[in-house]
Amino acid sequence: MKLEFATDCFLYYDDELEMPVMFRTEDGTLVSNNEFSEIGYLDSLDAIELGEESVLAFEAPPVQSIQEFVSSHFPDAEKDEMPELAISAVPLDDDDILPF
Repeated sequence: MKLEFATDCFLYYDDELEMPVMFRTEDGTLVSNNEFSEIGYLDSLDAIELGEESVLAFEAPPVQSIQEFVSSHFPDAEKDEMPELAISAVPLDDDDILPF
């Protein structure tokens, strides 16, 4: 699930279905994972306009390659060259070994 919207009262996650999933910000308890979460989302938008809830700013973590992650978290790690992968366990010049 991906955090899509957050207020000081509720967190709204996208679970890749039609409805958001709604949790309480205070203690993380599940409020709803059905049509009531969509109603709660609309209620939160109204509450923000009325000053009853505040939007919480959040940033998604940066997308990193595995190499960037390892370099930033393990700066002393040795960098190995990519190993060559064997295409076949049978040498290509040994045609008489293959039964077909």
